[in-house]
Amino acid sequence: MSGQSRGATAAVVVWAAAVLCAAQPVAAQRADTAFARVTYLSGTSVYLDAGERDGLTEGALLDVIRRGSPVAQLRARFVSPSRSQCDLVPGGATDLQVGDSVRYTRRSGAAVAAALAKDTAAAVQITSAAARSRPLTGTNQLHGRLGVRYLAAWQRDSGAARLAQPASDVRIDGAVPGIASLEIAVDARARRTQSVTIDGVTAPSRTSTLIYQSSLAWRAAPGARVRLGRQYSTELSAVSLFDGALLEMDSRHVGAGAFAGTQPDVLTMGYSTRVREYGAYVSARATPLNSAASLTTGAIGSYDGGQIDREFGFVSASWYGRLASLYAVQELDYNRGWKQTLGTPTFLPTSTFASLRVRATDAVSIQAGYDSRRSVRLYRNYITPAVTFDDSFRTGIWGGLFAEIGSHANASFDARHSKGGLADTTRVSGAANVFTMTASLHDETRIPSAVRTRTSVFRTPAASGWLQTLAVSGNLTETVQLEASGGLRRDIPAAGTASAAISPRLTVRWLELDADVSLGRSWYLLFAASSERGGWEGSDQIYSALTYRF
Repeated sequence: MSGQSRGATAAVVVWAAAVLCAAQPVAAQRADTAFARVTYLSGTSVYLDAGERDGLTEGALLDVIRRGSPVAQLRARFVSPSRSQCDLVPGGATDLQVGDSVRYTRRSGAAVAAALAKDTAAAVQITSAAARSRPLTGTNQLHGRLGVRYLAAWQRDSGAARLAQPASDVRIDGAVPGIASLEIAVDARARRTQSVTIDGVTAPSRTSTLIYQSSLAWRAAPGARVRLGRQYSTELSAVSLFDGALLEMDSRHVGAGAFAGTQPDVLTMGYSTRVREYGAYVSARATPLNSAASLTTGAIGSYDGGQIDREFGFVSASWYGRLASLYAVQELDYNRGWKQTLGTPTFLPTSTFASLRVRATDAVSIQAGYDSRRSVRLYRNYITPAVTFDDSFRTGIWGGLFAEIGSHANASFDARHSKGGLADTTRVSGAANVFTMTASLHDETRIPSAVRTRTSVFRTPAASGWLQTLAVSGNLTETVQLEASGGLRRDIPAAGTASAAISPRLTVRWLELDADVSLGRSWYLLFAASSERGGWEGSDQIYSALTYRF
């Protein structure tokens, strides 16, 4: 073992021991648990001081905690980099106050790989008894946002290379005014891109419109709904987005559905009839004492140009209790025709995913999981070297722990054996061992009010290296929040490899500055600037957005 490997291993052991010894009893938590504060209230809308950079995703469920116990539940509707707007789920306490503590499952680092927002929505949805008792009902009013955005970027090493991209977006959800049985869902983003190449040539401007949702649903009867258009179903996470028709029938404990449609174009998100899909599912839910469980199974057929693309069955199971939670998905391909001619087995297990969290003590939770999914669908507003790093090690097996230290700090440790991910490069491809340690301090009575840090080390046959990040944030006023974050990534190729001959090491540094401003109840302003140095090229960018929420 090299000196660098021994040092990394020793650091991991010391960190894990320190976390276990320093943790003090607090309310029951699950691994990758994080906290936010209520900063503003408007009707049933609740505003929080946590966002994408804190691992909060749209659609996530959050618990309002008082005296160590959940008293109400929120669903994240709009999420910015550092703030979010949530809806109050009916059935819990309604006397929320500014300053209330909110608990949620953080989707960062290993947790991002653990689950996509759409994949996990089916699992977390069962934790709300209120939601289960009101199947397939709408919001009874329209909610949404209208926004304009602008992105400008420059390549540092090539001053003539630059990009300008104005954009707009709209999102609408809820019941059609005056027609309670009709629900609408729209999520569309349009942008115009103007770029100048390295040699100073201005490229023709490109205009694109990306439609993520555009559907109309009719609640034909209590527990029955027909939805037409571009949509996704949490019960059909293996399909994700599709254009077509979905029929769902649901009751408190049993549900079923069937769909037929086509897959949008992968690159442009435009309508396409090349890939056609059909399928059906059944689901069951139960609420034993102090827990909740669900089981869904179904079959899907996908056909590309009239030929068999894929036919498979799937089963997903989830269980949530006071001491542990489990979410697992398994797909089983049925191969016939040309696939059997090539020697493929008739039945072949594919795309396995499992995540287990156990509360070891009041302060410490343990997490383990496995991910062999062939692909995942990600929606991101920004990409940093840390995001690219996590994508590179998505698949594999992992385990770790999360600990609360007193009332204002937490720490976590994660060990992963990876087989690759979404963004493999020659430096990180192949099997890898990755160790990640995080820590955060949060105290709303001080400025700065939050400090977060992360250290990751990795080793592959082709390279070794590490990643270090730091973020500091605070509320300048009740409506203005500032954050500064940055990091350093260093990759060192193994001796004798092609990468070592080109460059002995690759170092990337980046810095981000963000300002979030709430302008009254409905308007929201974001300004962000970032700079990246090193790697194969350096770049600067400025991003701004003005959003009206209703």
